[in-house]
Amino acid sequence: MNDSSATIEEWNESYVTVESYLLALGLRNRLLLSRLILRILERAELRLVANPSLKAPSVAMEETISTVADWFSRASGIELPENRLAARGRLALLLADIPGRYQRYILAELPLPEEVSIALKESYLRAEPLLQRRSMVPRPITLNPIMRQASAWWEGLHRAPIVKALVILTVLALMGTVFLLFFWR
Repeated sequence: MNDSSATIEEWNESYVTVESYLLALGLRNRLLLSRLILRILERAELRLVANPSLKAPSVAMEETISTVADWFSRASGIELPENRLAARGRLALLLADIPGRYQRYILAELPLPEEVSIALKESYLRAEPLLQRRSMVPRPITLNPIMRQASAWWEGLHRAPIVKALVILTVLALMGTVFLLFFWR
């Protein structure tokens, strides 16, 4: 990470960001995780050398998302919109138990076994929710007897705005008096 203008702090932040994203995808194998992070950071460094005005953490995250989306497209045969692995794709990874049963194949360059590709594709298609129309009929709010009386009293004050204002001012005056008596020194 020497050729770019990014500082060591930026590279550390990049490392932590990429690691957190891959951990969120379910990667637990530390050796595999380290190799993937190194590969992604090397790709980010190449982009930073070409365009030094970019920030290392954001470029590293873009490379991470791009790498995972590319792998998912290759592994499942499904074209992702704008080369992004959205929530549906991440859910498909978890539904297919890729982080558990097939962890060694995550982001692998090798040709994947047919069962991994089939599991990803089926999970991606299952990840879409079945939408059904529901009718929500509003129900009246049930209040306890004290709240019913208070609500009726408050509604009655709407008919007499002067009385309502006097009640509010009286309550505020009482609160101010209590405050002055107990806290004034």
